[in-house]
Amino acid sequence: MILTGKEDLRVQKTIEGIYRSFEQLLCEKDYEKISVTELCQRAKISKKTFYVYYTDLNDLLAEMQEQLSGAYIERVARYRLPQDAEKVIREFFLFCAEQGEAYERITCQETFQYIRGKMIRNVESGTKIDDFTSTLPGVFMSTALLEIYKYWIAGGKKESIEEIITEATALICNGLNRIKNR
Repeated sequence: MILTGKEDLRVQKTIEGIYRSFEQLLCEKDYEKISVTELCQRAKISKKTFYVYYTDLNDLLAEMQEQLSGAYIERVARYRLPQDAEKVIREFFLFCAEQGEAYERITCQETFQYIRGKMIRNVESGTKIDDFTSTLPGVFMSTALLEIYKYWIAGGKKESIEEIITEATALICNGLNRIKNR
């Protein structure tokens, strides 16, 4: 249930507790090993309460994906590609860095490939960059961004966010020509 802020305070606290507990569990174990029972125990709610809002964990994960992609869409909606590629790259990394470990797992682990694909499609269809992303340069950019992010996460984020933004921007905007000149 996506909160609007107009819900009863008890409903808001319940949904927030479900989300917080779900994110914690996503950080602790593989998605396939999370059960509704375990989530409910952690959120301190009954299974009946969970099922008032969600049909299953996939429903909750899909809602989380919608919220994340919606927040990113809001953030880059004013940009146009390819003109604003540098700004989109910066916003992508800043947004990702603000999301936390659960987002990192959803974005980087193969288990979440399907949900990650839905997030990408939501972003492409929800922004004015969709025409660009259906072209070869757009596919290159979106694929490169995701792979550079995954590489950064897998490497333990040794580079600062500014270093990774600078490198990603140089690689994507200037292609591989930059590497030749090193």
